[in-house]
Amino acid sequence: MKNRKIAFSFLLILSLFLVLNGCTPATTSKFENLVLSAAVDEEHYPVTPSTTFGPTTPIIYLTGNLKDAEIDSVVIAEWYYLGGEEDLYLYQMTLEVTEVDMGFYVSLSKPTDDWFVGDYEILLFYDNVLMETIEFIIE
Repeated sequence: MKNRKIAFSFLLILSLFLVLNGCTPATTSKFENLVLSAAVDEEHYPVTPSTTFGPTTPIIYLTGNLKDAEIDSVVIAEWYYLGGEEDLYLYQMTLEVTEVDMGFYVSLSKPTDDWFVGDYEILLFYDNVLMETIEFIIE
């Protein structure tokens, strides 16, 4: 009888742990004002926003704001070319969060032989959770 009580108590504690662990709130952090452009001004605000660029565009910027973030968390931007048989990974940039509400920008320079014509995307992660997918075209 005593072993049954111990086993029952263990299962009750384990169940409670699993329920509480599964009910942790999702992050309240969010990205806002995400804008692509071929240039930024001195304060890193986008100049002439667009989602379509030419093959010789020297650099493409993604600017935006991160709201309600935790200090020392991480933002990751992964750039992909989608025009082939498989998505082609191009680049990853990691930013450390230094403010609860902060502006940011990431960029990718033109490859040596110009951008491939086709579709691209940027996957934006906050602490390894995919939060946004930003698409653009090179034509």
